[in-house]
Amino acid sequence: MDLFSLAGHCIGMHQQDPETEFVMSYLEGLQPDYIFVLLRYVLELQDYRYVKRRDDEILERYRAGIGRMSKTTKKLFLELDSPYKCDGYKMDYLNRFIDVLEKNGNVSTLNFKYDEPAFLTSNPRKRLRNVLNRCKNCYPIDLSEPFIDRQNQILKTYDKIRKLAYFDNTCHLTDVGLGRIEKPFQQAVEKALNHTLKH
Repeated sequence: MDLFSLAGHCIGMHQQDPETEFVMSYLEGLQPDYIFVLLRYVLELQDYRYVKRRDDEILERYRAGIGRMSKTTKKLFLELDSPYKCDGYKMDYLNRFIDVLEKNGNVSTLNFKYDEPAFLTSNPRKRLRNVLNRCKNCYPIDLSEPFIDRQNQILKTYDKIRKLAYFDNTCHLTDVGLGRIEKPFQQAVEKALNHTLKH
């Protein structure tokens, strides 16, 4: 079984990168069994920018990059967008978390607000839904659920019992945060594999 991993900026979904053509050519030669596209959708790369559907060049880049890549593999796993939009003060999260702990403050104030309607209708999610509907061997990986508290309308940012943060200062997951996504990641992959066995 071949397994190939790559950085998200190389797949043609964002602005063209010098590495894109190299990576695509490499994949076409390798023909890996599985490809995992795990990336962050960010404001700086215009993932959240609204564009009229008929003129949506961002969607076209999504389609072109994923479409080309899907032809090189049996299964392509595509990470969906996260409800976390890391910008401004959120980028200094771990420092603020430690500061509140040291002062015996209320760390629950560091959880982020969660707006489910906005999240489910975000531009990245709508574009990804479009791409997935067109790609027969593409499978979504949704890693957002472990962090969502719908009852309180918040995104959990730390382990309440152990008082350990899920994020560092650059909005990347800590080891504790990574532990939260292991199960949904495994379930998404198993679901795709079981889908193959049934057909």
